Amino acid sequence: MPGPLKNSRHERFAQELCAGATADDAFVLAGFKRNRGNATRLKANESIQARLKELEDERKNMVVEHTAIDAAWVLRKAAELHFKALEDKAYSAAKGALDLIGKHVDVQAFREQMLVNGLIEYKNLSDEEIAARIAAHEAASADSDRPTTH
Repeated sequence: MPGPLKNSRHERFAQELCAGATADDAFVLAGFKRNRGNATRLKANESIQARLKELEDERKNMVVEHTAIDAAWVLRKAAELHFKALEDKAYSAAKGALDLIGKHVDVQAFREQMLVNGLIEYKNLSDEEIAARIAAHEAASADSDRPTTH
């Protein structure tokens, strides 16, 4: 990892952003005069973004090391909560836990599943069927490009 930025004010700016400060506040805390445009521009700087990601990764690793809390732990706890809430007939809490599980799974698995299903659909078509679909798509595109008369 590259480590701290050479410019100490840029490093402080990245540190403050990582700690949760707004770009405007981080800019001032780093020793600059308040200027929203400059703060926004500095925040978008590639070296600042790379350092911010590095700092955030370090922070996440510290949390995992010190608490043993990671995505898998959260997912297990959500599943436990879901089943416990079902036993207690607390359906709102069960749904909340299930929503959390679904969001986690949706981000990681279902998106890939959908892409694979799309590829399989065309993989099972004959060359003639694929050519017919392409022709239909091109015809529909040509129709939408024509001006309409009223």
